[in-house]
Amino acid sequence: TKLCVFHFAAFLEEGKALRARANQISLGWSTHTRARQMLLLRMGWVVMVAVVGLVGMSLPKLTAASPRIIRDEDDNLLLDAGSEDNIVLSAKALLFNSVPVATTDMVGVLEELINQITTNNARMSDSLAAQDALLNDLSSQVAQMQSGLNSAQSKLAVLAPLVRPSCTSMLSFAQALPTQGAYGSDYFEINGTAFFAAASMNSTAILQLNASQGGPGLTVAQTLLLNNTSSRDARQFLVGSTTFVVFLGTNATNIYRYDGSQAPGQQFVLQQTLNITNTIHVVTFTFNNNFYLAFASSRDTSPLYRLDPSSSGGSGAGARFLFATTYATPTALDLAYYTVGPTSYLAVASYETRAGGTNSSIYRLDPAGVSSGGLTMTLVQRLFTTGASGVAYFTAGDAAFLAIVGMYNASSVSFQVISSIYRLDTSRSEADMWVLDQSMVTRGGSEVISFVMGGTTYIAISNSKFNSSNLDTLSDIYRYDPSQPRGFDFVLHYQVPTTSALSLSFFTFNQINYLAIGSLNNTNIFRFGNVSTCWDLGF
Repeated sequence: TKLCVFHFAAFLEEGKALRARANQISLGWSTHTRARQMLLLRMGWVVMVAVVGLVGMSLPKLTAASPRIIRDEDDNLLLDAGSEDNIVLSAKALLFNSVPVATTDMVGVLEELINQITTNNARMSDSLAAQDALLNDLSSQVAQMQSGLNSAQSKLAVLAPLVRPSCTSMLSFAQALPTQGAYGSDYFEINGTAFFAAASMNSTAILQLNASQGGPGLTVAQTLLLNNTSSRDARQFLVGSTTFVVFLGTNATNIYRYDGSQAPGQQFVLQQTLNITNTIHVVTFTFNNNFYLAFASSRDTSPLYRLDPSSSGGSGAGARFLFATTYATPTALDLAYYTVGPTSYLAVASYETRAGGTNSSIYRLDPAGVSSGGLTMTLVQRLFTTGASGVAYFTAGDAAFLAIVGMYNASSVSFQVISSIYRLDTSRSEADMWVLDQSMVTRGGSEVISFVMGGTTYIAISNSKFNSSNLDTLSDIYRYDPSQPRGFDFVLHYQVPTTSALSLSFFTFNQINYLAIGSLNNTNIFRFGNVSTCWDLGF
């Protein structure tokens, strides 16, 4: 019987503590539910023990009166059932006290405890129900607020460029080119004549620029056929004094040489076809006195080609390229060549659709013999990226940066991707010399470029889609502001509405700056106005 009283007292003590916890709104529904289940289980167990204990006692004594105060033979107070605190304290003393107590007294105590426990449990259930209702109401309010915030952010992103009229002078529409799926472009000049090479799904063309009021006056100079395949990128380069343009086709890569002696419309002559497929991007560089074409391929490896020095001649007109080597590139979409002191590196942006993302890579170039293509490539650093599609190396002041943009996040099944800008720290080892400087959200980011206007460095990011069904979004221009703290030094400067933007090209023609944005339907040429009057988004 004493054991029953002790368990009742312990049970009551737990009930008091539970009611106090129930008043704390931070407790979740699952915590309340588990506590209540344990409480009811303990109550049932104690009642069962009490019944078993009382059955073994004298039954006639069970009908006696039930005093609220129990005393021993010397009239010392053992238990006062008049308050919860007295019950808890006195019952503990009673269990370990050897003083005999009448069975009728214990029956009264048990009945009193059962009544109080029943009352307390009812109060606690009411309290839990009230807390549950409050938690559900708060959860509903939080969900509504989050939905409203998402809606407001979406609307702000669309309206932001329009609500600041002082910035309308930064970019104004100049000209549209009838391209479809414009994946790449490049501006170059030959003997004072300006050209614009455009690679797209339906055609590959080299256009000539003529001074025109309000625009660059782009007209088609020559249309090129790449074995009836689409083209993914275009890049101009020089060998000696001769200009070449390389176009990356789906089934082959063609290199064209400019020959001014030919009639207009026929001045870009096919020089060489490289039988390589699935190439997405190309960069050119000179290393160890050799000239290279480095390709980014959607396959697991990408090729490098080296200029055959015996073929170029004095003017470079006879230039031919030989296969040099391959390097590991899991679904490479873009490349950037750069140097740190005397050391050369190649940054590779790797796109992967698997959940968790993949690593983009930094390779160091080391001299090697002709049999190895004149160089070897050593992986020195991996940068965690998500669906990386574009990379750009650039300098601003005394700092060097590497911008990598992402197109798709397979983990969240979203085109809203966290893209990153890394800062070079030459005090660190090669394995971690690129340190995260700043992150920003891109919307199906496809390409990133850097340019300088008025002594200020900018980066432009083309965004291809808001989601899988909405190709209308905003492409971003950031301004480098070294006065801002680290991590915030690239300020969102301007946003231009675009539809499935795929490529970017900045150029200056006739002392006017232009930005070409290639998209799924065409290539739009925008003219820069008074940049200094532009506003900052501030977030």
